[in-house]
Amino acid sequence: MQGFEAISLLVAFIALIISLATLQQNRNIVEESNRAYIVLYIDRERPDDYKSIVLKNFGKTSGVLLSVEFDPPLPVDKSKIHRNNRPLLTDFKNIFFAPGQSFKTHFDLNNDDAQIFNVIVTYETLGRTIKESYSIDLTFRKSLYRLKTDVETELDALKTISQSILEVSDKLS
Repeated sequence: MQGFEAISLLVAFIALIISLATLQQNRNIVEESNRAYIVLYIDRERPDDYKSIVLKNFGKTSGVLLSVEFDPPLPVDKSKIHRNNRPLLTDFKNIFFAPGQSFKTHFDLNNDDAQIFNVIVTYETLGRTIKESYSIDLTFRKSLYRLKTDVETELDALKTISQSILEVSDKLS
C-alpha cells in the first residue's frame, strides 16, 4: 500500500507543478497581450516632404515613455520645432500614452542625412520597464510607388496627377 501512496503523492506533486507552470504561462500571455507597445516610427508628410517622427502606443493599456535615444543622433537643426527654440518631442521624459494615442514632430531628413537610425525606446507599463531597440531604414522608401486608380471626378484626377508628379520628383531627386 505504501508504494501506491508514494506514486499517488508523486503524481499529485507533478500535477501541481504543471498547474503552477501553466498559470504562470497564462499570466505572462495575458500581460504581453494587454501591455502598452510604444513604438517610434518615421512617416512622410506631404506637400512639404518633411518626415514626421511618430511615437504611438499600439497596446491595450497605458504606458509612460521614459526615454528615446537615436544613433546617429537626430540632426536637431532640421526640426521645425527646434527652430523656434522649443525642445523636441524626443527630449521629453515621462510622457503618458493612452492606448492608441500618438504624438508627432516634423523633421527635414534629406538624402545627405543619415538614412539608417538605431533607436532605443524605454517605457513603463503594468509596473514593468520595457527597453526595445531596433533600426529604422529610410532607404527602402525610394523603391515604393503608390497606385491609385479610383478616378471618378476631375478633382480625383488632379489629385492622382499631383501624386504621380510628386512620386516622379522623388525618384529624380
